[in-house]
Amino acid sequence: MTQPTYTYDPALRSRIKEIVSSWDFAHDMRAQLLTGVTLAETSYNHITNIDTKAAIALYCALFAYLDSIEVFNAVDAKCFPRQLYCPSPDDSSYLVALRELLLRMWEWYPDFGANAILYSGLQFINGCMLESVPGQSKVIQARTLEFVELRRNLSGIPDPFFCFIWEKSLFPDERLYAELIP
Repeated sequence: MTQPTYTYDPALRSRIKEIVSSWDFAHDMRAQLLTGVTLAETSYNHITNIDTKAAIALYCALFAYLDSIEVFNAVDAKCFPRQLYCPSPDDSSYLVALRELLLRMWEWYPDFGANAILYSGLQFINGCMLESVPGQSKVIQARTLEFVELRRNLSGIPDPFFCFIWEKSLFPDERLYAELIP
């Protein structure tokens, strides 16, 4: 088994900087942006399309940022599924950025991959809702192992990470790799 290689990607970093320059919350998520970029540079360095690689980095960063009860409540993320399908001018800028990213996944991934990425994002929101009392910074106490497992399965979002491997420009037909999906 080969070790992953880290290759600094100035084009990716420049693209990310360009995209997040209009986000009013970007300065609050610098650590998550760095994590997302590093993950894209290391784990997905075979991706040739810079916008696809940027989408991976931003997906990771946006969901890592949301993985905090305080941020989740502050951006009103529990309303994201409704806002995804019924946008409002009152939506937080964070939710607008997340919506725009998720709805563009079909540009970079075939239908199965894009669907799985969107679905996993929605599942993550549900998992976060089960982890905290809505509107409060208080964790819901799990009383059964099944609840703990459900909560972790919803917010674990592994599916996008295997879908990210097969960008649409190189693998336009899911049948080429569908049997490899765990």
